[in-house]
Amino acid sequence: MLFDDNNAPLVSVVMPVFNGVKTFERAIDSILSQTYKNIEILVCDNASFDGTDLVAKKKLDDCRVVYIRHQENIGAVANFLYGISATKGDYLLIAGDDDYWDRKYIEKLLPLMDRSKCIGVAQSAINRTTSSGELVSVCDLRSHAAHLINIDHSTLRSARLRLKHLLFSERCADGYNPCNMLVLSLVDGAVMREAAKHFPTDVVHDRAFMAEVIIKRGWQFVGDVLMTKVSVHEKPYSERRSPGDGKIDILVRDKTKYSNRMKVFRTLNFLLKSNLSFSEILYVVLPQYYYLLVSEVSGLIKRRLVL
Repeated sequence: MLFDDNNAPLVSVVMPVFNGVKTFERAIDSILSQTYKNIEILVCDNASFDGTDLVAKKKLDDCRVVYIRHQENIGAVANFLYGISATKGDYLLIAGDDDYWDRKYIEKLLPLMDRSKCIGVAQSAINRTTSSGELVSVCDLRSHAAHLINIDHSTLRSARLRLKHLLFSERCADGYNPCNMLVLSLVDGAVMREAAKHFPTDVVHDRAFMAEVIIKRGWQFVGDVLMTKVSVHEKPYSERRSPGDGKIDILVRDKTKYSNRMKVFRTLNFLLKSNLSFSEILYVVLPQYYYLLVSEVSGLIKRRLVL
């Protein structure tokens, strides 16, 4: 799929940022240097107080950049949803303020998007690094979801398999779940905006948001490493992203309160209340409760046997 300048789809890039002055410029420069030019970049500043705003304003010379600054910290999830709702692109990319991308990232992934085949999520292999740049691992979603790559993405059965994989997939050897990378993919913009309309700010699991998206749209992955994700930080999230004034971001509260299984349960409850069709709820969402029950019982039996 090739795009001429007049018919090229608009790609909206949402970059939520909070106190990211050390890495933000590298992140936005890697988006501005993309070989695919028909983009808009929405920088959503969650009331940073470290000088991030000064860096962002330097980028306004490029007419593709829109800078939005909240007067107070509205929380990471609310900022994420605000940015999505403000986009108008055919496709959408969520860009972390400490990550960066190969200049051909969008150019190589966009041809994979095919609405006629229900493909609306595309991602490359990803270098996972420490904050100092040391390589931790390479996340290749092709190998992780190899048994789902060649399915017919337009069927309810395929949606059920994708959702099951998203919710119950095994972690990597170092404890990281590759499906967490899906929220950072190139995604169908209309589907993302629809999901953002009713996504609750107290459900912070990345996969909870993508659960609705992948019910509607299938995925395609490439093996080229086109993105670098900073996955291991010197400081914990609670220190790096503290809103200040003694406040605790909901991301921190959620991670300390809910187990992985509880997050799956909350995700399924959210999906029951979302704008999915009756058939999607009946044939895609409800079977996951069975998988959750089987998984819990199996885990309990294994623990008993070990004891």
